[in-house]
Amino acid sequence: MKFEVVFWFDNENLRTAKVIAESEKALIKELQECEHWYEFEDGKRIANVNMRLVTQFDVKRK
Repeated sequence: MKFEVVFWFDNENLRTAKVIAESEKALIKELQECEHWYEFEDGKRIANVNMRLVTQFDVKRK
C-alpha cells in the first residue's frame, strides 16, 4: 500500500515522503523503531531522514 508520511522537526520544518509499506501499523512500528536514519525512495533517488531530529510524524494512506 502507498502512504504519505509527514515528518515534523523542532525548527518547524517538515518533510513529506511517499512510502510503500505492508500496512499503516507496520509502517508506524518501523518508524518508531528507527533510531538513526530512515531511508526511502523519492522518485528515482534515495532520500534519508534523520529520525533523531524528528519530533513527530503523521501517516496517511494515499
